[in-house]
Amino acid sequence: MVTNIELITETEENIDWFNENYPQLQQKYAGTLIAIKNKTVVGIAKNAIDLLNALKEKSIDETEVLIEIIPPSNEITIF
Repeated sequence: MVTNIELITETEENIDWFNENYPQLQQKYAGTLIAIKNKTVVGIAKNAIDLLNALKEKSIDETEVLIEIIPPSNEITIF
């Protein structure tokens, strides 16, 4: 079992990795949701239910992954 500190640290590392690699991820996974664990894409789907099912099939705990939306390349996202 992962401790809270380990989970926070891994999440921060995954967020940094996502931000650093966003252009490549956007090009490859546009229009999908991705799950990231250990700085690796471990799941891809068009919607949340399918992504959670894909993680379950791989025996990956969804509470231990970073889930991000990759909008289509022609879409502008404002945060």
